[in-house]
Amino acid sequence: MFDALAFKGIWKRHTPDAVLAKLRALQAAAEALPANFGGPTPGAGSILSSVRVTLLSDTVVMGIGVKPVKQPTPALPQAFVDSVALMFLSRCVGVFLYEAAREQPVLAYRGAISFGEHTIDDRFVVGPAIDDAAEHMNLPSGALVWFTPTAMDALAASNSVIPPGILDAAAVPYRVPLTGGGSIAARVANPFAELSPSADPSAWIATLLGSFGEPSACVRLLRDNTDAFLDAASA
Repeated sequence: MFDALAFKGIWKRHTPDAVLAKLRALQAAAEALPANFGGPTPGAGSILSSVRVTLLSDTVVMGIGVKPVKQPTPALPQAFVDSVALMFLSRCVGVFLYEAAREQPVLAYRGAISFGEHTIDDRFVVGPAIDDAAEHMNLPSGALVWFTPTAMDALAASNSVIPPGILDAAAVPYRVPLTGGGSIAARVANPFAELSPSADPSAWIATLLGSFGEPSACVRLLRDNTDAFLDAASA
């Protein structure tokens, strides 16, 4: 679950028609994401049971359901399937984040990725994982979509079955700065996960950072923390 920073004042920088056109374009991009995994209800050969995306104005909720492993083994524990789903979800979030800042009006998103039971349809989102994401989504001091402690615990339970390089490309290990001060070690969705290694994201980064508007102390801190993360993610 994530939403756009400074969305309340976006009308000062862009016309309502431009903002609505942007949101419709992002909705179309988001609704296309499940096709990468076999559609909203993947087939029998998939480890996934559902892939859902819904937009409520500037708030985006994405969810991936997994099928229970009927006979878990050391080679295929349930924790591995859960971790793969989290990795897939992080890549979906990263694709959306990149698209949101690719063209004007630019939207910089902040939020959280959780783990647990949830239900998502076209209008309603409920469940413990939704509550957990909502509780943590505004804590980062910057445009970061981070893994909640619940999601981090689910990854840890996989006992590093996923090769670190593959996981790191989707979810960057990073010390997340918190709005109330301090920081916490977690993972953050990588907006560059689907870019080719030769791609240069510097123009995209400049565009995103330029969207932070008036340089008050609070806004400057959000921008600087976002810049630091993007520098780490693109390294």
